[in-house]
Amino acid sequence: GAEASPDPAAKTEYPAAPGEDREGGFPERSPGSGRLRAHRPGRSKRSCSRNLRQYYQGFGSCDQQHAAAGEHRRDPRGHPQGTGRRNPDRKGLQEEARRPRQGRRKTQEDWPRRQKIEERNQEVRLLITNINKVSEILELDPNDTALICSIERPLVKVKVRKDSNIDNIYSNTDYIYVKIADDKETVLFTDALNKEGISYLIYVSDEIYQNALKVISFKDQNIIVNGDKGLFPKIDYFTKEKYYSAKNYFDENRGVFNSILQKHITKEKSFLGVYFSIDSKESAFKIKKDDEIIDIIKIPNVKNNFLHYLDKISQMNEEAANTILEYKNAFPKNLEHLEFDNNSNSFKTMLNHIALVLGEKNYHNVKDLSLLVEKDDESELFEINTLVVNNKTYLDFRNVLLNIMKLKLNSLPNEKISYIFFKSLSMFISKYIKKQKNINSIILCGNLFSNKVLLKNTYENLINEYSIVLPKAYPLDY
Repeated sequence: GAEASPDPAAKTEYPAAPGEDREGGFPERSPGSGRLRAHRPGRSKRSCSRNLRQYYQGFGSCDQQHAAAGEHRRDPRGHPQGTGRRNPDRKGLQEEARRPRQGRRKTQEDWPRRQKIEERNQEVRLLITNINKVSEILELDPNDTALICSIERPLVKVKVRKDSNIDNIYSNTDYIYVKIADDKETVLFTDALNKEGISYLIYVSDEIYQNALKVISFKDQNIIVNGDKGLFPKIDYFTKEKYYSAKNYFDENRGVFNSILQKHITKEKSFLGVYFSIDSKESAFKIKKDDEIIDIIKIPNVKNNFLHYLDKISQMNEEAANTILEYKNAFPKNLEHLEFDNNSNSFKTMLNHIALVLGEKNYHNVKDLSLLVEKDDESELFEINTLVVNNKTYLDFRNVLLNIMKLKLNSLPNEKISYIFFKSLSMFISKYIKKQKNINSIILCGNLFSNKVLLKNTYENLINEYSIVLPKAYPLDY
């Protein structure tokens, strides 16, 4: 916004909002009304409406028909609007915003903003402003459409049409999280965009106060993967306590597994929990004995050192050493750029290493690629083993990487290898659950189960012998 003018009579020119006819700034609003407030001379900058600043910060672009709407609109100081003043990487976004946009963007190289967003480990999403036009770029089934239009307005992962995702302009994996307006300011913003003929646009995040809900549909049940918006704060009927976020709820109740267990435990049921989380160090098969939660099989928190683990695999046996050597000779480029997330744990590190073997970017790609396989084929499934270290049982991470390399050397496509990994993991879960005695109920939790290949196959392997519990009123994970 503009600074206050020392001359009260001085007139400052303000840019018109989208769809605004009159001159002199944004529409006025009175307190409590649904209209926007202008930033006038002498008025605090914080009194400006957030709706344009909020959504322009970090936006990639709009749809293909309107991706080149011209240069950024500038505020009275001459700054491009929406350069991300609240974004921690403000300088980079401002420099990008000042670059002129020449013509329609058609190739991945012409979409630097989406790539830069993903390089900062931020998730690119799609805001739908006209639900009637969404079929132009997305492949929606009835369940996805119902979820997107539900009262909670969650983020839903859907497939992008191949003819719309030319050169991966929307997504590297043909999947993207989408949503529609879920609050007053977003509704005003999307209405303004719709009047300009913009039906959808790429954005980074609108999570100012709470994390948006991510939801999947499974077996006629809507499962909350994570998030707080529209769900918290709430008073839990079981504990009679008020919780302000998913983190607050899980921390107060000793973790995700115990939070779900305390709502279902009875004398007639004996539970085993499978908590597989992408981010947590606590991923494991879990049971509760004498008010103590015990990890039966743990997922190792491996180091972010890919070459170190290639050496570990080579030391297993001569066949493994030959496989490593053959892989290095066949795919030398996959070993040239080894970038790691030093904050990753257990499954995130494992999936990142699998991504390196496949030549993919990161664990997001591995998860999404598995969804592209439609025909079920068990011919290439591999067995995942365990390893005992210091009297503790771990999933053998070396065995997983070795089998992924063998599949890659057999010239299988990456989406097929990703699918095989998640289906093999589901077999590992069911095999070790069936080895446990006196168990009749299984709790599946953790955000790795947001992968539908893993969830579907695990569920089908166990449902005939066990009672399966999936959380309904709370998320799968933090």
